[in-house]
Amino acid sequence: IALNLFEGLVAKDTKTLKIVPAVSDSWKVSKDGKKVTFQIRKDAVWSHGQKVTAHDFIYSWTRLLTPATAAEFASFGFVFKNGKAFYEGKIKDPSQLGFKAVGENQLEIILENPTPYFLSLVAHPALFPVPRTSIEKFGPKWSRPENIVTNGPFILSKWQTNQVIELKKNLRHWDVKNIKSDLVNVRFVSKSDTEEKLFRAGEL
Repeated sequence: IALNLFEGLVAKDTKTLKIVPAVSDSWKVSKDGKKVTFQIRKDAVWSHGQKVTAHDFIYSWTRLLTPATAAEFASFGFVFKNGKAFYEGKIKDPSQLGFKAVGENQLEIILENPTPYFLSLVAHPALFPVPRTSIEKFGPKWSRPENIVTNGPFILSKWQTNQVIELKKNLRHWDVKNIKSDLVNVRFVSKSDTEEKLFRAGEL
């Protein structure tokens, strides 16, 4: 679901798993493998029309590494310079973290060590951008359908807890012409026998 609602700097080809451009349309890795520079595509926007910028990633990764967030995958941010030290409270200043925005469209990253799998790592939802304005305005309810803002191929149109999640095509997505489905329904079934009955009845 997260892969459909949000999008990171790069993605994995669904057939080959090869790293392909996503929010970033190009990147450069330094010879020593410790510096990676991404160019944010100019046509990447949030579902409410605001441009996705390098600052969105700075906010999201800093939030990931902030202990109060209690992020399940906070350790993914330890690859960034000072990421672990910041998470453990040894460094307080977020400006010392190994990432910075160079204007709106360029993101410069310094890694703690050369990390050959780094591009695969940023294809994981833990390192996707999240909408700062929604989070600051709505707090824990930022992810409800009436509040959420996304940057992936779909938007969240319905969420009935433990029943169904409905996703609709994001018409503002930069690659909208290749989004094949207009609507996706994700059904939640608590018991396997119920699941089979629903399937046989043509309801699942």
